[in-house]
Amino acid sequence: MHELLTLAEQTDTDNVPDGMHLPEEIQRREDRLAAMAAANARIAARTAARYGREKVQSDEKMGTRQLVVEPVFGIIKSVMGFRQFSMRGLDKVIGEWTLVCLA
Repeated sequence: MHELLTLAEQTDTDNVPDGMHLPEEIQRREDRLAAMAAANARIAARTAARYGREKVQSDEKMGTRQLVVEPVFGIIKSVMGFRQFSMRGLDKVIGEWTLVCLA
């Protein structure tokens, strides 16, 4: 039995590269995994903050658009009853749109 344990211990140490100590290597890898998890958390937080900033800016732009542009199209569609072009061809559509906007 003692001979088997000695042989197993020798086999374990034979496969280890020079200068490597398993407990230290395991600790080094665990530390590395912890550092990567912390970095991932920082990246996720930064991404969420950027997304929140972009959403706020987008909402602000939409609010401005609703105040400036949307009522114009609402008037054209509901008050003037303009929902589609009567003519075909880009030049004719541009002319018709110009008349609608002038009205």
